[in-house]
Amino acid sequence: MKLKILSRLPWLLWVAFFIVLGTGLYLTSLNPDFELISLLTPLVLMGYPTVGALIASRQPQNAIGWIFLTFGLGPAIYIFSRGYATYALVTSPGALPGARWFAWLQAWITLPTFALGLTFLLLLYPNGRLLTFRWRSFARLAALAVGMLVFLSAFQPGPLEGFEGVTNPVGLRVLDRLGSVPWLLFPLLLVCGLVSVTSLVIRFRRSRGDERLQLKWFTYLVVMMFLIAPIGSIGLTFGVGWNILPLVTAFMLAALPAAVGLAILKHRLYDVDLVINKTILYGLLGSLIALVYTGIVVG
Repeated sequence: MKLKILSRLPWLLWVAFFIVLGTGLYLTSLNPDFELISLLTPLVLMGYPTVGALIASRQPQNAIGWIFLTFGLGPAIYIFSRGYATYALVTSPGALPGARWFAWLQAWITLPTFALGLTFLLLLYPNGRLLTFRWRSFARLAALAVGMLVFLSAFQPGPLEGFEGVTNPVGLRVLDRLGSVPWLLFPLLLVCGLVSVTSLVIRFRRSRGDERLQLKWFTYLVVMMFLIAPIGSIGLTFGVGWNILPLVTAFMLAALPAAVGLAILKHRLYDVDLVINKTILYGLLGSLIALVYTGIVVG
């Protein structure tokens, strides 16, 4: 019975994602700051809960599926709550009840998603288990850092992010005495992320067979995303017409859940080495052309 419930719960969360996201997009479209480009993020998000539901329904013991579900639900709740709060507080003040609570929710709801992606996704990929028993202590430290960061962000008194005229309805005055302690948690979380990357590297070095291919697909796309994002920023800074790069970045973000789903649900993977080799070759040629073009324009 418990296994049956666990196999259905992911699809219930998947349906909830589309309901929340669709309602949020409708509310957002009613606000004056709505732009069509803002639809790009929801399109990218759709792959995460879908792949998460597929993995969690077939392998409920694998935490990766549940993590990917949160990758979709967290931002969807943010879009809904921000659209709701903006409409009820700015576009049509007083039109909807509970606007302050949704302004409070949008101020911190994406933090768990960011923290999970920085730590536990790297620690548990691909089988949903830690590398060894010795990593449990670090996993507890990472969970504590994530929990404290979310708690302090949710209950920190003062104006809410994005709605400076609204104060936190559940702000705790005692947290004012902590001073800069909440900001110190971000470096701690980044350190946890670096250690999590180390865990992934160690896992890759020890892996063999199918697990090694699973890690190759994941590492390949993560590295590509980290390379494309700075290149896009540099291009936009110099104004050399690289506006296509944000779309490429969005494509890479959308490709990540597809690669993870392929790696976990399909053991006989495609020849990832061939893909990586071609990417390196074309990437070097493209970088050379881009550098020459940038030099000509700037010169």
